[in-house]
Amino acid sequence: MEYHIGTGDVVEISLWDISELSKEITVRPDGKISYPLIGEVDVYGLSISQLNDELTKRFSVYVRRPQVTVILKKFEGKSVFVLG
Repeated sequence: MEYHIGTGDVVEISLWDISELSKEITVRPDGKISYPLIGEVDVYGLSISQLNDELTKRFSVYVRRPQVTVILKKFEGKSVFVLG
């Protein structure tokens, strides 16, 4: 089962050979991130591989054959309480 990105999660996004565009970003409460060059991206509910594909597509408008890496640095997860 693949993890799906949620609000409060922190992802590290890097582009090979373009260190200025590498950064850690926290997913906002509205499920989006803001990223230089490509603007806002709705990431809520995407898997890491889906986000990687989406970013690669968006960066390809500005960078020839972008090599994007997405790493989940911190996840907020879901809280479960058991009472009884």
